[in-house]
Amino acid sequence: MRFFKWLYYPDIEPDRRPKPSVIENIHQLKRKEKSIYKPTDLWTSEDDSLFFEILS
Repeated sequence: MRFFKWLYYPDIEPDRRPKPSVIENIHQLKRKEKSIYKPTDLWTSEDDSLFFEILS
């Protein structure tokens, strides 16, 4: 969609470009990709502070 907005309205600021009629009825597909990461795989604030202590 970003490309078509630029293609049809290159002289307008990106955040002010209207949606061209060519893509008006095209719906955006939902992503079917599932994350391989679990919430437990992410760092906690304790992990962050430990990491920064090691760096200092």
